[in-house]
Amino acid sequence: MNMRTIEIETSMRLENDEEVAIAAAPMLARAAIFQEVKFDDMYKVNFWREETDFQLSARARGYRLFCCPHAICFNFQITNDRGGVHAVIGFRSEKWVIKNNWKFIVKHEKFIGENFDIGNKRLYISRFALSRFSKLIFYNIVIHHLSRLKRNILGHLRGPS
Repeated sequence: MNMRTIEIETSMRLENDEEVAIAAAPMLARAAIFQEVKFDDMYKVNFWREETDFQLSARARGYRLFCCPHAICFNFQITNDRGGVHAVIGFRSEKWVIKNNWKFIVKHEKFIGENFDIGNKRLYISRFALSRFSKLIFYNIVIHHLSRLKRNILGHLRGPS
C-alpha cells in the first residue's frame, strides 16, 4: 500500500491474512455492511475510486479491512460489458480518473488526513494528474514507435511483396 498515493501494490505476495488500509476489489462482507455503508453513486464514467470510497466509508464507521491471500475469486468477463473501464479510453478516461479521484479526496479529506500521508490535497491531485497524463502520453508514444519498428522489421524479414 502506497500511503502517499492511496494505491495498492497488487503484485506483492502476502503469506497470511493481514489488516490493510484499503483492499483490492472484489470484497466479501456481510450483506448488512453493504446495506449500511452503500456505494456512492457520485463517481461517473469509469467509476474510479468507487471501491476505495466504500472501503474508507466502512473504515470511518469502525469496520476493519483484511486481505486474505488464500481466497480465490473468479471474475467472468461479459462479452457485452461496455461500462466502467470499457466506457472510455485515453485522455477522456484519464480525465475521469482525475475527477473521480478529486471527489474521493474531498469527500474523505478528514479520514485521509488522519490515516494517509498525501500532504496538501491540491498538490496531491496536481502530482496525481501529472503522473497519469505523463504515463499516458509516454506509453502511447513508446507503443506507437515500437509498433512501427516491429512492422518495419517484420516487413524487412519478409522481403519484397
